[in-house]
Amino acid sequence: MPETIFCHDCLDYKKINNSIKDDETFEIKGETISLPLEKYVCPDCEIEIIEEEEYDRGLLKAFNEYRKKNNMLFPHEIREIREKYNLSQRAFSRVLNWGETTINRYENGVLQDPAHDEVLAFIKNPKNMQYLLEKNKTKIPSKDYNKVKKVLKELQEMDSLAVAYLDKLRSIDSRYTGNKMFDIEKITHVITFLSDNVKELYKTKLLKLLWFIEFYNFKKTSVSICGIPFVHLDLGPVPEGYETLLTVLEDERKISKKTKCIAEENIGETIKGLISFDKSLFSNSEIETLEYVLVQIGHYSSTGLVELTHKEKAYLETNYQELIPYEYAETMGTI
Repeated sequence: MPETIFCHDCLDYKKINNSIKDDETFEIKGETISLPLEKYVCPDCEIEIIEEEEYDRGLLKAFNEYRKKNNMLFPHEIREIREKYNLSQRAFSRVLNWGETTINRYENGVLQDPAHDEVLAFIKNPKNMQYLLEKNKTKIPSKDYNKVKKVLKELQEMDSLAVAYLDKLRSIDSRYTGNKMFDIEKITHVITFLSDNVKELYKTKLLKLLWFIEFYNFKKTSVSICGIPFVHLDLGPVPEGYETLLTVLEDERKISKKTKCIAEENIGETIKGLISFDKSLFSNSEIETLEYVLVQIGHYSSTGLVELTHKEKAYLETNYQELIPYEYAETMGTI
């Protein structure tokens, strides 16, 4: 709390003894939005005073409330669309044929024009971006045009890879998926949950934790959480096609991968979720599973988790590259 604050009625700085929380009303495009802000009371004229920074923060919150009510894109979503096409803010504005500072303002919280919001939502789909790119081709510098064309080609190839991967996994017998269809959205949020709660989530550790989570939940409920099929490899059970899964999620900017030096001549890869964990996607029982596994073995190292899986019948009684039936969940002895 500041010691003094300027009172515009008294035209002087006044000593402040306390602050209050009181609603402030914002008029946003004809809609009234009230939010609690920190205010100070002038000891002489008793008028309520709001610091400029506090008011600006409140205005940005009001913009977000308006976005929520009117199903508009949030600033981080606009940034994600731009980054999807690997463009700077100015280059993205040029491709859209907008003013060069427009995207910068939107990403920093200024409420976007409704017509602009529709365009941004439209080009989330690469096919629509392709249409807009060709439509504005004569207005776009060749450097920006060629850059987006290259990205669109890569996204198309990745989309084909993702479709083929999902088709393959969704065709696997339910005996190996825990009586559930493979759900890549829930997998993404489980990875986010783990990376939010594990200081350095190395890839090997992630793959082991996914196995424990899926099989433990099946043991409790006879259904897995994400429908992940696991295969027997040297370092224990891993999701079938896990490298493709992580590549797809990275290219969709759902996760990031970072190479780290663990020790001399020993390189590891950490995984970080880039989305906000959505608890509403999971049942209470599934949330309990995530939290239970994290508490029980989340502190183990990658090596420690590999050793745990090597003691499980699911690993001991299956062969290299063989899919592991979920019925082995009943024999789990680690958790």
